[in-house]
Amino acid sequence: MTIISLSEYGKDFQTKLISLLIEDIHFFLSIFETLKVEFFVDQTYRSMYKIILLHFGKYEKTPTYDNLETYIKNIKNEEIKNQLYNILFEAKACDSLDSEFIKDTSKTFCKHQKIKESLINMAGYLKSEDFDKIEDEMMDVVKKVNVDTDDHDYWSEFDDRAENVRYKVVTTGWQLIDNELQGGLAANELGVIIAPAGAGKSMVLVHLGASAIAEGKNVVHITLELGKRSVGTRYDSWFTRYPLDKIPFHKEEVKRN
Repeated sequence: MTIISLSEYGKDFQTKLISLLIEDIHFFLSIFETLKVEFFVDQTYRSMYKIILLHFGKYEKTPTYDNLETYIKNIKNEEIKNQLYNILFEAKACDSLDSEFIKDTSKTFCKHQKIKESLINMAGYLKSEDFDKIEDEMMDVVKKVNVDTDDHDYWSEFDDRAENVRYKVVTTGWQLIDNELQGGLAANELGVIIAPAGAGKSMVLVHLGASAIAEGKNVVHITLELGKRSVGTRYDSWFTRYPLDKIPFHKEEVKRN
């Protein structure tokens, strides 16, 4: 099932999310660029989140519960005021037992929404051949779905850095490149392939994907250039070593491989 709004996680989830946005500035900074007001379907939660955003925009920090209570006092509509007070008091009373789950789930939801939005935008830009906007959109999504605002202690982390260990490394399939990359492409790193038109960038990406598949990894191959048939045929060629134009003449052998 595809989750399309935070309301589908339930009222308690949203209340705890509001609580974490108030109390944990690092979490807020990691998510506020992708957490849109409209993700909250309930108008009261939207209003509360808008207040938090407005306060942050003015003071560059999240509001305290006392700050929020002051904001709410100035609202003239009694019904809305009472609803906001209810959320405020419930958020204040939230425990922290499942805070990591709330954070991870919220971040994943926002990342998925941002990626879907960007893919739709890029498809439109591709039709109009506005490649500069495609590049801008790609840079924006990479920036916003990989934000890391965790605290780092430079001195205490020296031993870990000195070990020169790269975690969750996936081979590129080329020993020479793997040697230069200390084993391959690692988690939380972005690999970029740059070459002129027609130099084989698409086949390089297929090689990287196929090498990872051969290592038992799950691979998502996204392209704004080739159709799925062309991409699939390239993977067929990689796994069987038949040239692209020979695949149709060796269908049974390709299936077996």
